Amino acid sequence: MEVVVNQKFYDLDQIKQDKIKYAGYKVFAEHTYKKASMQTLAEEAGISKALIFHYFKNKMTLYNWLFQEAYKEINVMNEMTIEKNCDFFDLIDEIIIKRLEKMKMYQVIYSFIERVYNEAMLIDKSDIFIKIHDLNMKRRQTILTNVDASKFKTPKDIELLYDMILDLSNGYYMKMRQADFRNEEVLGPYKKYLHSLKSHYYKEAFL
Repeated sequence: MEVVVNQKFYDLDQIKQDKIKYAGYKVFAEHTYKKASMQTLAEEAGISKALIFHYFKNKMTLYNWLFQEAYKEINVMNEMTIEKNCDFFDLIDEIIIKRLEKMKMYQVIYSFIERVYNEAMLIDKSDIFIKIHDLNMKRRQTILTNVDASKFKTPKDIELLYDMILDLSNGYYMKMRQADFRNEEVLGPYKKYLHSLKSHYYKEAFL
């Protein structure tokens, strides 16, 4: 569902739009929806509260718009080029490193999205869930069709391995978030798991 925003908001220069957007991410990330103050958001953005409500009909309109914008930004962040016949585990390492870099750089967006998901009943996220699912399935298919299957003892295991690593990585991303990305050692055991999986699934010649 597309959120209706006053067209005058888009007439602002990009810097002013971004200040309002990131002020919104910050305030809604740090507070529950009910306790998030539009006055605080306005002060953070450097504009009046009246202008906030001039661009966005009400608090919920702004909240919905921010969620849709956050999804778009993360979608762009996660885009990457995958070469044909690439090494599966090298690709996984690259994905992990890039995702952590983006999560560090855009902590406020991830914090905002986490807060939205914790307040699940506030807005209808069904459209976004479908888009995220489609995006994940597209990325999965792209990876599975481009990795070098000849390195595997049993190529048919690639799909199972990918899904296993995806579940494993989500848990470690959460640990990194909880540690505010200060504890890089959190990834130590994860790297050991990947090494163990590689030794199990790869032919000896490629270890």
